[in-house]
Amino acid sequence: AVAESSEAAAGSAAAAGAVRGVRQQWVLLPPGTDEATAEPGSVPVVVLSHGGPQGCWDDGFGLRWNPQVWASAGFACVLTNFTGSTSFGQELTDAIQGDWGGQPAADVVAGLAAAVRAHPCIDASRAAVCGASFGGFMVHWLQSHAPPGTFRCAVSHAGLFDMRSFYFATEELWFPERDFGGTYWERPDAYERFNPARFVQHWRTPMLVISGGRDFRVPQE
Repeated sequence: AVAESSEAAAGSAAAAGAVRGVRQQWVLLPPGTDEATAEPGSVPVVVLSHGGPQGCWDDGFGLRWNPQVWASAGFACVLTNFTGSTSFGQELTDAIQGDWGGQPAADVVAGLAAAVRAHPCIDASRAAVCGASFGGFMVHWLQSHAPPGTFRCAVSHAGLFDMRSFYFATEELWFPERDFGGTYWERPDAYERFNPARFVQHWRTPMLVISGGRDFRVPQE
């Protein structure tokens, strides 16, 4: 089954809270959903965070986190192109550098709230957050920085957890050095500012963690 995207939030519609006037996300509802007759709060929702972080949600057919598959299983899908996403100009893309858990995380939370307001059939009390790679980082960060009770469960696939450990284990050193302005020993405060491991004592949401043993970009270490 192919999910239907809502005209109220698809394409370039105003929905989420990104910086510099760019406010865009996709909302997909389960196939056959009639919003005119659907019971309020009848559809659980999944917030999918894209990776990169310099990536974006578009109308392509993805193989790892395919929102059409989630929607066909009965979930509403919220796909926010948060600060740092591509396709909206280089300034917006570069705005995530040094701010991984700042405005981008606020955009994701705002995107869910906007989707619930626009689509009363979505049940905000049954919300999950899922993501891979940087999307997994976002899941870890929101564990401690989203308003309490925002999410009922979470899925992290190959997510960055400890920024210090990640820096010394990854094979792609140029990437964190660009986004954080230098090496870990040169800019430890920049890495630790948005290090999910520092806030693990605040985690309360049940989470499924998936990690690949041959992932050299985000190693299990």
